[in-house]
Amino acid sequence: MEKSRILIIGGTGHIGKHIVTASVRLGHPTVVLTRDSAPSDPAKAQLIKSFADSVLLSSSRITYELGCDVLRNVIVQVYCQNYFNRADAFYALLGLFRVAQVTLKRFVPSEFGSDVDRLHTVDPAPSLYSVKANLRRLIEAEGIPHTYISCNCFAETYLPSIGDVTAIGAGPPATKITVLGDGSAKGS
Repeated sequence: MEKSRILIIGGTGHIGKHIVTASVRLGHPTVVLTRDSAPSDPAKAQLIKSFADSVLLSSSRITYELGCDVLRNVIVQVYCQNYFNRADAFYALLGLFRVAQVTLKRFVPSEFGSDVDRLHTVDPAPSLYSVKANLRRLIEAEGIPHTYISCNCFAETYLPSIGDVTAIGAGPPATKITVLGDGSAKGS
Protein backbone atom coordinates (compact mmCIF):
# COMPACT_ATOMS: atom_id res chain seq x y z
CA MET A 1 0.00 0.00 0.00
CA GLU A 2 1.32 3.43 -0.95
CA LYS A 3 1.95 5.64 2.07
CA SER A 4 0.39 9.11 2.08
CA ARG A 5 1.78 12.13 3.90
CA ILE A 6 -1.04 13.18 6.23
CA LEU A 7 -1.67 16.43 8.14
CA ILE A 8 -4.20 16.23 10.96
CA ILE A 9 -5.51 19.45 12.49
CA GLY A 10 -7.20 18.85 15.83
CA GLY A 11 -5.44 15.58 16.56
CA THR A 12 -6.07 15.67 20.31
CA GLY A 13 -9.87 15.86 20.13
CA HIS A 14 -12.58 13.18 20.30
CA ILE A 15 -12.07 11.82 16.79
CA GLY A 16 -8.67 13.33 16.00
CA LYS A 17 -6.82 11.13 18.49
CA HIS A 18 -8.18 8.00 16.80
CA ILE A 19 -7.30 9.28 13.33
CA VAL A 20 -3.71 10.09 14.40
CA THR A 21 -3.32 6.66 16.02
CA ALA A 22 -4.65 4.86 12.93
CA SER A 23 -2.54 6.93 10.54
CA VAL A 24 0.67 6.21 12.45
CA ARG A 25 -0.23 2.53 12.93
CA LEU A 26 -0.67 2.20 9.15
CA GLY A 27 2.78 3.71 8.62
CA HIS A 28 1.74 7.01 7.04
CA PRO A 29 4.11 9.93 7.71
CA THR A 30 1.82 11.99 9.96
CA VAL A 31 1.99 15.64 11.02
CA VAL A 32 -0.28 16.73 13.89
CA LEU A 33 -1.10 20.42 14.38
CA THR A 34 -2.10 21.12 18.00
CA ARG A 35 -3.24 24.17 19.90
CA ASP A 36 -0.74 25.78 22.24
CA SER A 37 -2.97 24.94 25.21
CA ALA A 38 -3.01 21.18 24.49
CA PRO A 39 0.11 20.28 26.55
CA SER A 40 -1.27 22.08 29.63
CA ASP A 41 -4.21 19.64 29.77
CA PRO A 42 -2.87 16.50 31.52
CA ALA A 43 -4.95 14.10 29.41
CA LYS A 44 -3.90 15.78 26.16
CA ALA A 45 -0.27 15.97 27.30
CA GLN A 46 -0.31 12.19 27.82
CA LEU A 47 -1.97 11.74 24.44
CA ILE A 48 0.68 13.92 22.76
CA LYS A 49 3.40 11.72 24.29
CA SER A 50 1.73 8.71 22.67
CA PHE A 51 2.08 10.39 19.26
CA ALA A 52 5.85 9.75 19.34
CA ASP A 53 5.92 8.43 15.76
CA SER A 54 4.33 11.58 14.33
CA VAL A 55 5.61 15.13 13.84
CA LEU A 56 3.94 17.59 16.23
CA LEU A 57 3.51 21.27 15.37
CA SER A 58 2.17 23.86 17.80
CA SER A 59 -0.17 26.37 16.17
CA SER A 60 1.71 29.41 17.55
CA ARG A 61 4.95 28.24 15.95
CA ILE A 62 3.51 28.10 12.44
CA THR A 63 4.78 30.87 10.23
CA TYR A 64 3.37 31.52 6.80
CA GLU A 65 6.41 29.90 5.17
CA LEU A 66 6.28 26.82 7.41
CA GLY A 67 2.53 26.51 6.86
CA CYS A 68 3.01 26.62 3.08
CA ASP A 69 5.85 24.09 3.28
CA VAL A 70 3.80 21.68 5.40
CA LEU A 71 0.78 21.99 3.12
CA ARG A 72 2.87 21.47 -0.02
CA ASN A 73 4.23 18.24 1.41
CA VAL A 74 1.01 16.54 2.49
CA ILE A 75 -1.28 14.47 0.31
CA VAL A 76 -4.23 14.04 2.68
CA GLN A 77 -5.35 16.69 5.16
CA VAL A 78 -7.86 15.88 7.90
CA TYR A 79 -9.54 18.75 9.75
CA CYS A 80 -10.90 17.46 13.08
CA GLN A 81 -11.90 20.69 14.78
CA ASN A 82 -15.42 21.84 15.47
CA TYR A 83 -16.68 24.25 12.80
CA PHE A 84 -19.06 26.07 15.10
CA ASN A 85 -16.36 27.86 17.06
CA ARG A 86 -13.43 27.53 14.63
CA ALA A 87 -14.88 28.74 11.33
CA ASP A 88 -12.35 31.59 11.28
CA ALA A 89 -9.44 29.14 11.41
CA PHE A 90 -11.06 27.01 8.73
CA TYR A 91 -11.43 30.01 6.39
CA ALA A 92 -7.78 30.92 7.03
CA LEU A 93 -6.74 27.37 6.14
CA LEU A 94 -8.68 27.49 2.87
CA GLY A 95 -7.04 30.84 2.08
CA LEU A 96 -3.64 29.31 2.73
CA PHE A 97 -4.48 26.47 0.32
CA ARG A 98 -5.14 29.05 -2.38
CA VAL A 99 -2.12 31.27 -1.70
CA ALA A 100 0.30 28.36 -1.33
CA GLN A 101 -1.14 26.78 -4.49
CA VAL A 102 -1.49 23.52 -2.62
CA THR A 103 -2.78 20.52 -4.47
CA LEU A 104 -4.18 17.85 -2.18
CA LYS A 105 -5.32 14.42 -3.26
CA ARG A 106 -7.91 14.44 -0.47
CA PHE A 107 -9.26 16.87 2.14
CA VAL A 108 -11.40 15.44 4.95
CA PRO A 109 -13.13 18.27 6.82
CA SER A 110 -14.72 17.74 10.23
CA GLU A 111 -18.13 16.49 9.21
CA PHE A 112 -18.67 14.11 12.07
CA GLY A 113 -22.23 15.22 12.77
CA SER A 114 -25.37 15.24 10.69
CA ASP A 115 -25.36 15.72 6.92
CA VAL A 116 -26.15 19.43 6.76
CA ASP A 117 -27.34 19.27 3.16
CA ARG A 118 -30.08 16.79 4.03
CA LEU A 119 -31.35 18.12 7.36
CA HIS A 120 -34.82 19.40 8.06
CA THR A 121 -34.57 21.01 11.48
CA VAL A 122 -36.17 23.62 13.69
CA ASP A 123 -34.47 26.54 15.46
CA PRO A 124 -31.78 26.91 16.72
CA ALA A 125 -30.24 24.12 14.60
CA PRO A 126 -30.52 25.82 11.15
CA SER A 127 -28.37 28.76 12.22
CA LEU A 128 -25.74 26.40 13.66
CA TYR A 129 -25.67 24.18 10.60
CA SER A 130 -25.52 27.09 8.14
CA VAL A 131 -21.82 27.55 9.04
CA LYS A 132 -21.11 23.96 7.98
CA ALA A 133 -23.19 24.30 4.81
CA ASN A 134 -21.37 27.52 3.84
CA LEU A 135 -17.99 25.88 4.40
CA ARG A 136 -19.03 22.94 2.21
CA ARG A 137 -19.93 25.34 -0.60
CA LEU A 138 -16.54 27.04 -0.21
CA ILE A 139 -14.64 23.72 -0.41
CA GLU A 140 -16.60 22.78 -3.52
CA ALA A 141 -16.13 26.21 -5.15
CA GLU A 142 -12.36 26.00 -4.56
CA GLY A 143 -12.31 22.63 -6.36
CA ILE A 144 -10.56 20.92 -3.44
CA PRO A 145 -10.94 17.11 -3.67
CA HIS A 146 -12.79 16.20 -0.50
CA THR A 147 -14.62 13.52 1.43
CA TYR A 148 -17.44 14.37 3.82
CA ILE A 149 -17.93 11.73 6.50
CA SER A 150 -21.31 12.00 8.16
CA CYS A 151 -21.56 9.85 11.27
CA ASN A 152 -24.80 11.23 12.67
CA CYS A 153 -23.45 12.91 15.75
CA PHE A 154 -21.30 10.29 17.40
CA ALA A 155 -18.23 11.13 19.56
CA GLU A 156 -20.17 12.07 22.68
CA THR A 157 -21.86 15.06 21.10
CA TYR A 158 -25.59 14.56 21.49
CA LEU A 159 -26.07 11.58 23.79
CA PRO A 160 -24.90 13.29 27.02
CA SER A 161 -27.37 16.14 26.43
CA ILE A 162 -30.13 13.73 25.32
CA GLY A 163 -30.25 15.38 21.90
CA ASP A 164 -30.90 18.87 23.29
CA VAL A 165 -28.90 21.02 20.85
CA THR A 166 -29.11 23.97 23.22
CA ALA A 167 -27.13 22.02 25.86
CA ILE A 168 -24.40 20.36 23.77
CA GLY A 169 -21.26 20.04 25.83
CA ALA A 170 -23.05 20.88 29.07
CA GLY A 171 -23.65 17.26 30.04
CA PRO A 172 -26.93 15.63 31.01
CA PRO A 173 -29.81 17.93 31.84
CA ALA A 174 -30.24 18.46 35.59
CA THR A 175 -33.88 19.50 35.76
CA LYS A 176 -35.44 19.83 32.31
CA ILE A 177 -35.09 18.75 28.71
CA THR A 178 -35.83 21.04 25.77
CA VAL A 179 -37.82 19.18 23.12
CA LEU A 180 -37.84 20.93 19.77
CA GLY A 181 -40.95 20.93 17.58
CA ASP A 182 -44.65 21.17 18.31
CA GLY A 183 -45.34 17.50 19.03
CA SER A 184 -47.23 16.77 15.83
CA ALA A 185 -45.62 13.62 14.47
CA LYS A 186 -45.54 13.05 10.73
CA GLY A 187 -45.14 9.64 9.18
CA SER A 188 -45.40 6.30 10.85
